[in-house]
Amino acid sequence: MRTGTIRKLLTTEKSLFRDHLLRLDAAGRRDRFMGGVADEFLVRYATECFASKSLVLGYFEEDKLRAARELHAPDDDLTSDIAFSVEPEFRNRRIGTAMPRRLILSARNRKIQHLRMNCHGQNQAMQVLARKFKADLRVDYAETVGDIMPRATDGGAG
Repeated sequence: MRTGTIRKLLTTEKSLFRDHLLRLDAAGRRDRFMGGVADEFLVRYATECFASKSLVLGYFEEDKLRAARELHAPDDDLTSDIAFSVEPEFRNRRIGTAMPRRLILSARNRKIQHLRMNCHGQNQAMQVLARKFKADLRVDYAETVGDIMPRATDGGAG
């Protein structure tokens, strides 16, 4: 059960996002980035997210960022990538369901027409979550790609 709050991270809070990513265990890093990544990569990635005007939503508990959802700046065809990360001790607490609803709403408000999420084929939790939000899932080599149309969905199941 979740007890914290969800809110947008400000540009000045990129260190909170960086620190959250650095707290991910090996499985969390593999699930989020589809492979093992070094700390140096995560530090660079956090900086790039805020430099590129990506939207980062955070789940906070006791003033610490424990989960994040990213809505990356759209490409030319109004498609945005979305990504999720949850620290190990905060998984399976329904945090994953509440945050995508907010991302879908944010995408609608930005007139984004297509959301795309990628995960490796073994990431069953992400695939279950994608199905809750009516994603069209397809296997593409070793990864699973989920497509969500923000205007065509009601925001997902409860």
